[in-house]
Amino acid sequence: MKKYLFGVFAIALAIGFSAFKSKKADIRFEYQLSTFTQAQVQNPANYAPASSVTCGSLDRACMIEVDPANTLNGGTQLDASKVTIQAQDFDANTHYGIDVVSASTGTPSWDNKD
Repeated sequence: MKKYLFGVFAIALAIGFSAFKSKKADIRFEYQLSTFTQAQVQNPANYAPASSVTCGSLDRACMIEVDPANTLNGGTQLDASKVTIQAQDFDANTHYGIDVVSASTGTPSWDNKD
């Protein structure tokens, strides 16, 4: 009897622990160019992974955070087939900022800088 109880207990623990997988943290990407045209800001290839980014205002593209499922090559690139970036000219100076980001998985966030 003890032999069976131990087996049942082990199976119950395995199922219980597998049900609580933690979500991987979003990956942050920083805008890499020093110019901010609409086409450049909307191009996912112009963003690179960054552990820490200081943004702060609303005028120019700065950073995007997305679920790892929306990336390629182990989280080193945004997947252009899953992430769409819309830019807007916030300062009427052809310095575009990020207006909307959509992704196939999760809820992305973004910020602009001065």
